[in-house]
Amino acid sequence: AEEARLLRRNLLNEARLRGEQVAYLSQHEELNGAVGRDQLAWLRTRLQAAASSKQRVVVLAHASVRPEATFYGDAACWNSAEVSSLLDSFCDTVVAMIAGHDHHFGEARSEAGIYHRILEAAMEGEPGVPTHAVLELSETTIKLVGKGAVRSWEQVFTS
Repeated sequence: AEEARLLRRNLLNEARLRGEQVAYLSQHEELNGAVGRDQLAWLRTRLQAAASSKQRVVVLAHASVRPEATFYGDAACWNSAEVSSLLDSFCDTVVAMIAGHDHHFGEARSEAGIYHRILEAAMEGEPGVPTHAVLELSETTIKLVGKGAVRSWEQVFTS
């Protein structure tokens, strides 16, 4: 909790230095949260294990770590640069990160080439219309088969 308060305070200070209205940040960006120290350590351990076993990884998270993939550029977790850097350090292992939170479609590639995708929110679909998705993984492909408000997509990556 203290770590989250410190990250939020830093976020607000950075926004003030950029001349942005802090009231807006406290109403929206504070909902993004952060990946805590224990979570980062756990993620690093899991990625190291996957790398040692020559496994490929798709990371699923609530909030994006790539602001440019978000609809307004502001729905990434507070320490997104740190988390994205960790993922990039395992770019031979991590092939994609899929997130939600923003409710809108978005995509980006990190500096290391990792694909980042934000899914549309199923709750934004038309009432009475089934909205869901199925993620299909193969050795060279990530495919999301969407229904209703969730778009289908496919990414091919090299092994």
